[in-house]
Amino acid sequence: MISAPKIQSALYISLLLLALTLPFETSATWLNLGPLHLTQLEIPLLLTLGLAILYTSQQPRPTLNPLLTTLGLSFIATLLITALLAPQHTTHALKASLRTLISFSLIPVLMPLLRHPTKRHTLLLTLTISGTAAATLGLLEIFTGAPLPILAYFRQQPTTVGGILRLTGPFEHANQTAMYLEALLPLTLYLLWQQKNRGVQLLLLIATLIQIQAILLTYSRASLLTILTITILLAWTQKQHWHQLKRYQLAAIITLPLLFLITNLAFNDTWRLRLFTEGDNEWYQANLQVPDEIMMPANSTQPITITITNHGHLLWQSTGPNPFNLGARYAPATSNDWLRELRWPLPTLIKPGETVLMTIPFTAPAQPGQYQLNWDLVHEQIAWFQDKNGQIHTSILTVTMPPTSPLTNTTTITTSISTTTDTTPTAAAVIPDRRTLWRVAWQQWQERPLLGIGLDNFRLTYGHYLGYDQWDNTIHTNNTYIEILVSHGLLGFIPFTIWLSHYLYTLYHQWRRPRHPLLIPLGASILAFWGHGLLDYFLLFNPTAILLAILLSLWYTLLYLPIEDNQHQSIL
Repeated sequence: MISAPKIQSALYISLLLLALTLPFETSATWLNLGPLHLTQLEIPLLLTLGLAILYTSQQPRPTLNPLLTTLGLSFIATLLITALLAPQHTTHALKASLRTLISFSLIPVLMPLLRHPTKRHTLLLTLTISGTAAATLGLLEIFTGAPLPILAYFRQQPTTVGGILRLTGPFEHANQTAMYLEALLPLTLYLLWQQKNRGVQLLLLIATLIQIQAILLTYSRASLLTILTITILLAWTQKQHWHQLKRYQLAAIITLPLLFLITNLAFNDTWRLRLFTEGDNEWYQANLQVPDEIMMPANSTQPITITITNHGHLLWQSTGPNPFNLGARYAPATSNDWLRELRWPLPTLIKPGETVLMTIPFTAPAQPGQYQLNWDLVHEQIAWFQDKNGQIHTSILTVTMPPTSPLTNTTTITTSISTTTDTTPTAAAVIPDRRTLWRVAWQQWQERPLLGIGLDNFRLTYGHYLGYDQWDNTIHTNNTYIEILVSHGLLGFIPFTIWLSHYLYTLYHQWRRPRHPLLIPLGASILAFWGHGLLDYFLLFNPTAILLAILLSLWYTLLYLPIEDNQHQSIL
């Protein structure tokens, strides 16, 4: 039998490797195990889990909190039962449940290892290094204004909003980046406060600044509220309990995030747009007054006048890498298959609230017949406005036989330019706002209140309730609590609510009289998940789910296990 010290060493190395690669999960499969397709991150995850189970089995069995033990068993049962009894996509729900179960199985089995202060400190430092490296790559991408080729190994493309690059780094979505760094920031501050070496202090201070700026450039409004809340709570707590902190350290806790926030709001128009609008759907609002009917001979060109009003939040201009243009698509009256797209540059800048009159040269199709002609604005390489606001501006185009005369009736307009393309566009996925998603989730839960629809099935089904033929199937409910309710019904939501209430009760008492100083930033990091969870969902993504599992393992280790560097008694 392998000795416990050797297993502990292997487990420690595996855990550090997992922490080092946590933000850098590739989309490619590295290992196939039957139906399981493992990424490069899931390999050290399973290795760590296996070694941790083996190591824990050789340790004295600790006395566990009966409530938490019961809730943990309920969690396992809920994942499996609601997946197996899902009304559809059962296999998908089961895979999602097993992936979640594997991540959160780390919580109890890592606890014996994390009793050691040196191992805890090194783990936190490793998480800080890898998270700061991911944030740095994201900042480089923002400052260069173009996707970094190296990041293509980890995600398909960076997140954008209204054509504006959001800091994404190696994560799949900018909101995941924000959540990961929000949870990491209190731990980085803890390392900074505890560090005695001036050189290391300076490096940790730089890491803190990088993380704060990276979070702000994700343009996540939930992260903004989370940072402010955590900053105030941390500052108040440290003033009460950590008397060894110097005044400049306390001042830095409060002023650095606020200073970065004020600077970004003052000089970054995108932040103000994100702060005061639900999403970029509100940015693409327009009104077009177009003719109801148009009749013209085949292949002839005639001027058409259209009135355009900018009701959105963006400045429209037909220059730059992603210009705004007037566009049109036409199809036979009995079909929705577009035959052609057309473009005309806007004659001038159009500010929000402005109206312009635009006369364009329109050339009729070569084939006589009746067509539906849809007019719209296009943000090139970003979106047609219709796909954002759902508005349709249609003219009925009747194309007659051309005159028998060899001379074609043609009018030339020199102030506008027409370009065409023969490609048939693919309809863009529809992205509803949060209120619509929550309404659909509530409707789905009412149909299956006890068991829900199965984990990760909402994104595969919500479009049916909205009458969509196709939709963006990467969109969840954008709320952790609603996602749990609709996925697992009351069978999962009630135990989760009990656990969360117990956590908040424990956090409140630890904030007043902490058993260990690390519990303060740990509590803030975990609280960030549940605060940001009001507007997003992160438990199905490996980097954020595994990070939360590690944080909870540290939390319960410091609460319930005897640790070498702690002289305080638990208040629970």
